[in-house]
Amino acid sequence: MDTLKTLYFPDTVITTDGQSPLFLFFDLVHFLQPVEEDGAEQPAARLSDTFMDKGFCQVHTPAPLGIDRDRFLHLVHDIEKRKDDYAAQLSSLTIASMSAPHRNNEGSKSAILSELLGRSQDLEAKEKEAAQRAELWQARLVLAMAEILDREEEEIADALSILDKSKTDLFDRLLGKDKESEDDALFTDLDQLREKVDLPRPGMVKNRLKAWLSLYRAGNLPDWWLWTTTRPEAADILLETYEKKTGKTAIPFWQLELPAATGIELQDHMDKILAFKKEAEPLTVRIAAEFDKLVRQESAFEPEPAGLLPENSVWGEQWASLLETHFPAELYGRTPFRFHLLGNLRFSELTDTHAETDSGVKHGILAVIG
Repeated sequence: MDTLKTLYFPDTVITTDGQSPLFLFFDLVHFLQPVEEDGAEQPAARLSDTFMDKGFCQVHTPAPLGIDRDRFLHLVHDIEKRKDDYAAQLSSLTIASMSAPHRNNEGSKSAILSELLGRSQDLEAKEKEAAQRAELWQARLVLAMAEILDREEEEIADALSILDKSKTDLFDRLLGKDKESEDDALFTDLDQLREKVDLPRPGMVKNRLKAWLSLYRAGNLPDWWLWTTTRPEAADILLETYEKKTGKTAIPFWQLELPAATGIELQDHMDKILAFKKEAEPLTVRIAAEFDKLVRQESAFEPEPAGLLPENSVWGEQWASLLETHFPAELYGRTPFRFHLLGNLRFSELTDTHAETDSGVKHGILAVIG
């Protein structure tokens, strides 16, 4: 049976309900994680752990830390609890330095890493090996810090949601023009705060993607031909890279919609997703077969999406009908789900990665949610 599998990037954990619609379309979502799990430890209560238990996703840890794992986690804990103490040092370790040419200040950066990570024979060994190890530590740090920021922003979003309810209740009880004006101004500030929380920090997605790619290159992983992101900024970076490498623009060949969310309570997530997947399976099997055929075609593609997926309009209508039955737009909202064909270039070639090539695959598909 044909199945739809994807590699999800650059996030390394499911933290919000806004990511759970991934599992409506895909049979299996592959993740990378910066640090391997310890079988002796009780796993954290995270959405991604629950979805893994249900077989919706699979996690990979390129180049596991091994004996350095505890030391790395201790460092992350220290940084999380004492951000100010480390801020000045970590500011010198920007992710851009991973791809920058060797400069005279590399020695100082190595010294900072040595202080942060602890002296080891590896860091003082051959220059190339030390640089590779330092790059991976740096990439893991960026991704681990990104996970912490995601959790903190989710907590802020939850708090704002509670304030939203308070806002509605207050307006229902407001009396007097002066008080109404004062409260209007207060909640205008609240709306502005929410916008700032939702707005991506300049450079954050770019740095996160660079870190994620460093981790991806470190592992002997499959060359998945379908990649998916819920961060359009990360997709734009890859699309620009594709254009630079090929001199062509990727072809946007299909667009669907997904719910903006799938539920409130965890069991609600599971029940609704499972019910939808069961009814949608005949359709997703046909889509999977057509996608697989598409990425294995020999000929180059003209920049015209009409003929790439002959049944796209029919399938789109069927998908929309299923969504409305299980996740009515009025209750769950909608978010765009776009597909781009990266003709004549696999993702391993796009990212300069030595990956296990899926025999016969000639092209890549990039899926963007949001």
